[in-house]
Amino acid sequence: AAYYMGIIPPVTNIAPWTMPTGLGAFFNTNGSVAALLVALFNLGIATLIYLPFVVVANKAQNAIDKEESEEDIANALKF
Repeated sequence: AAYYMGIIPPVTNIAPWTMPTGLGAFFNTNGSVAALLVALFNLGIATLIYLPFVVVANKAQNAIDKEESEEDIANALKF
């Protein structure tokens, strides 16, 4: 969508898939700072979406490590 709105230029190069987030977008668009910022924005949104699941998994693991009962584990996972 950012390309069609004219925010970022078209991709002109293909960087290796191992290139860090943001740098790949920057190099693939011949140095577009806007592409770098859009890639970092997308990374931030993805992190915010994924974060609650990591928090719940950590709570569950902590409850398991403490060898609590299943009821205590279920209560620990409630928001």
